[in-house]
Amino acid sequence: MKKKMVKLLVILSLVAVSIFYLDAVIAMNDPVPPFPKNVSMEVGDMITDSASELLQSAAEAFLFLNEVEVAEKRPLNVGAALQRVDMAAARIEQSLRMFKDIIAVGGEASCEPKRIHRLKEFAYERFARENGLNVETMADVSSYLKRGNVLGFYRRHARNLHGLL
Repeated sequence: MKKKMVKLLVILSLVAVSIFYLDAVIAMNDPVPPFPKNVSMEVGDMITDSASELLQSAAEAFLFLNEVEVAEKRPLNVGAALQRVDMAAARIEQSLRMFKDIIAVGGEASCEPKRIHRLKEFAYERFARENGLNVETMADVSSYLKRGNVLGFYRRHARNLHGLL
C-alpha cells in the first residue's frame, strides 16, 4: 500500500510540474509585439486569425490533391475538387484581408522604441541555426526586423499571400 501511495505522489508531482512547464513553453511561443499593449493584443489576435485562415487554406489544398489522387481509382469528382479549390482561395483572400487590416491598424499605432530596439538587436541567424530553421528565410525576415520595419515585414507577407492567391 505504501508503494502505491509513493508511486501515486510521484506521478501527481510529475504531472503538476509538467503542466507548469508546458504553460511556460506555450507562453514563450508569442513574440514581443512592437506596438503598445492595447494595439498589440488586437494585432496579435488578427495575426492568429489570419494564420488560421492560411492553415485552413492549406488543408483545403491538400483535400483537393486528395481528390486528384483518388481519381486514379475512380472518376474525378470535379464538383468536390472545384469546391476545395474555391475554399482554399477564399481562405487565402480572407487571410489577405485580415493582413491588410493588420497593416492599417499597425500604421495608425506608434511602435514602442524599447521593443523595436530588441528586434534590431536580436541574433536572427544564430537563432535559426540553433533551432534548425531555414537560414535563408530568417535572413529575409531579419532584413526587415533588424531595421525595425515591422510594417514592411507585414507588407511582405501580404504580397506573398497575394502571390499565392
